[in-house]
Amino acid sequence: MHITSLTMSAIERSLDGLAARQAAVAHNVANIATPGYVRREVNFEESLLAALDEAHKPQGAAVTFSGMDGAPVTDSHNNPLLTWQPVTTLSADGPQRLDGNTVAVEKEIMSMVGNKYSALAAVISKDFQLLRTIAQAR
Repeated sequence: MHITSLTMSAIERSLDGLAARQAAVAHNVANIATPGYVRREVNFEESLLAALDEAHKPQGAAVTFSGMDGAPVTDSHNNPLLTWQPVTTLSADGPQRLDGNTVAVEKEIMSMVGNKYSALAAVISKDFQLLRTIAQAR
């Protein structure tokens, strides 16, 4: 049985979403000169929040515990965050060039400016450092 806190699962899934977004941006930039190319995007925040809300719903008479961060600890059978995946879609937004390509470098740069990957990675790293310290305590 895999046990994890909802906070750690949410951070992990956020990192997955941000990595998928970064890959989509890289793919878009690489295809900026490809006629007919339709840009890809990853908008995962709403679906991730819905999965997090679902994970916070009471599971009937199931026993729940609180983790170090105060978030409920659930087993993998009750945690929808463990099965959540970011989705890459084709974007119908934005201007289309004469060659049919929909990539705009400015839009790709702006999607990366707000990327919180480093901040989330730092948070999860601190949590693992705390767990390591506890495990090494005698």
